This record gives sequence, structure tokens and C-alpha cells, in this order.
Amino acid sequence: MKCDADNKRIRLVAAINRIKAHCVASRSTRGDKFRKDFNVARKRIRARVLDEFRQHEWPRFQMLDEIFKKNLGLPVPTLSVCGAGTAELRYTKLLTYFFDSRNRHGLGGLLAQAVFADRIENGHQLPFNSCTARSEEPLGVSSLSNGQDIHGSLDILLEVGDHKILIEQKIRSAEGREQLLRYSDGRRKTFGTASVHCFYLTPEGRKGHEDEWIPLSHRELFCSIASVLERHALSSAARHNLRAFVWDLMLGPLAQDLAWMEELKEQTHHVAKDYRAYIDLKKWFEIFGMGRDEIRMLAKIVGE
Repeated sequence: MKCDADNKRIRLVAAINRIKAHCVASRSTRGDKFRKDFNVARKRIRARVLDEFRQHEWPRFQMLDEIFKKNLGLPVPTLSVCGAGTAELRYTKLLTYFFDSRNRHGLGGLLAQAVFADRIENGHQLPFNSCTARSEEPLGVSSLSNGQDIHGSLDILLEVGDHKILIEQKIRSAEGREQLLRYSDGRRKTFGTASVHCFYLTPEGRKGHEDEWIPLSHRELFCSIASVLERHALSSAARHNLRAFVWDLMLGPLAQDLAWMEELKEQTHHVAKDYRAYIDLKKWFEIFGMGRDEIRMLAKIVGE
């Protein structure tokens, strides 16, 4: 499930491209009218986007500008400070920690619920407030197509009531030889007839070689987790932990790049003085694969 903002942007880009194509193809008076209509629509959309930013995020970017000026400090990206960026093992352990409702992060099962409740049939009825999570979970021995036996271990296993949520994650590595096929065989042997839901987590949300494993992108994961920041009933400790976690998921190694942080400081300073500089800020974020949602969440994190 993509973020609503992503879907809106996709539809908007598609509509604009259709208008452009029609205008280029037509040299008639009708084509001129389409070009004028397109320019009017473009200006209207730009004005609406800027007004939305001015109302909601601009005051927070002014606060961020003050934070930079006074060197008041930002959330620490703990995963990157450890020196491994988003390396699979450390990323897996951190996700497992925050998905387990028993741990003392103060968030209970809210993050697991935010990510999986909408992705599982009747998921909102599951008892996420008592979910457990384990990393590197053994799946026993399975056989390759050539008859070779091989041990398998799953990255993350969540247990929510009598449901099992299996997560296999790849960041810089590719799917292993018949890996998801073997894991499907292993989960049948291990969990029998239990209700099992399998997710294949990758940066771009690519599809694996086994249909049972539902593709999930890190951006979708981030958007779902970051949505919990909108809740008002979080304790101060839970909100602090979630802010640091979201900051790490969003920026990761970028926040440890002094040159990148200096550029963020400059971009923030420009937009704090003039909200219309948001267009340039957005273009800069897009260079790093981030968009409107990340800008909104950045403002939310630093403006709390």
C-alpha cells in the first residue's frame, strides 16, 4: 500500500503528461487553448502546494532554522552512528526491537499495527498490543531443487495472537538461491496450519520469486511508522524514541554526512526566510529519493 500522497502525485504527473503530449501533438487553435489551460492549471497547483506548505510546515522549518543557528541539537540517528548505516543485520535488529510490544520503548504494538494492520485481512482485529518479535528465527532444513539440504533463518518473526508475520529483508543483497521458495517450505513445516503472512521487504519494494511473499518497500514501511507521530496519546519517552527512530529510517547515513547536513542547513535557512523556496527544497530532497512525505515528517520531527 503506497502513501496517499504518492498516489496523488502519480495521478497528477500522469494528467500533466497527457496534457503536455496533446499540446505538443497539436498545432491547432485547440492546441493553443490546451497550452493556456495547462499553464493556468500549473500555476493554480503551484499556489495550492505553496499555501499548504506555508500553513503546515513553514513554521516548523523556521523553528529548524533556529535550531541550526543556536546549535540546539537534532535527533541522533543511532543506526548510522553505529557505523553500519542501514546494513541488514543492524536494521533487522532495530526493527525487531521496535516491533516487539514487550520492549521498553513506550510504543507497545503501535508500530507493528501501523505497518501490518491494513496489509492483513481483518488485521485491525489482531491483538497488536501484545505482539512479540524475534530476529534470525530458524526455519529448519529445506531442500534445493538439486536435492541439497540447507538450513534457513528468517530475518524477523512477529507473533500476534495466533497469527505469524514473517519478514525477509534485503537492502544491498539479492534474494538467495531459491530462498523464498525454501522459506515457504520451511514455514509450512514449522508453523503448520497457523495463519501466516509473508512480507518481502526491500528498498524499492521489488517482487520476490515466490508469490506468497508480499512486496513491501522501505518507503512504505517508513510512511506507516511515521504516521504514529500524529497520535496525541504518546508518552514523552515514546515520542522521543519514535522521533529518533523515524529520523534514522528517513535519513540514515545522510545525517552523518557533514556536507549533506550543511546543505540541509542552507536549504532550511532559505525556506525559513521565504516559504516560496519550498519548491527548491523539494527538488533537492528528490535528488536523494525523498519527497513530500519526508519533508512533512522532517518538519514534524524537529518541530515537536
